Amino acid sequence: MSGMNAARVTVRFEKPSFFLPGSGLTVSLNSQLVFQGDFTDGFEVTLEVAPGTHAINTRIDLGITRTRSAQVPVEAGRHTLINLEYSRFWGNFTKKPKVFVE
Repeated sequence: MSGMNAARVTVRFEKPSFFLPGSGLTVSLNSQLVFQGDFTDGFEVTLEVAPGTHAINTRIDLGITRTRSAQVPVEAGRHTLINLEYSRFWGNFTKKPKVFVE
């Protein structure tokens, strides 16, 4: 996708400061796989998307599965950063990721 209607989205999860070895993490944006790997690795991926509301979905496999979904608005011609944050208290990502628009 390119042109005036394109938008960029960066999905980021910083490498955690604690260990959950062998914990699988899957992240998708509108059912498109963004990351699949170990929770302890962290990641950053940038994609071009159409403007509009997009669904970000996370799945952590910790012996039990934890999932989270959120809707994120994306504006045409802008760069949206979706920063995923993990809550050790809840054992899952926070209900709403931090979203920054540039």
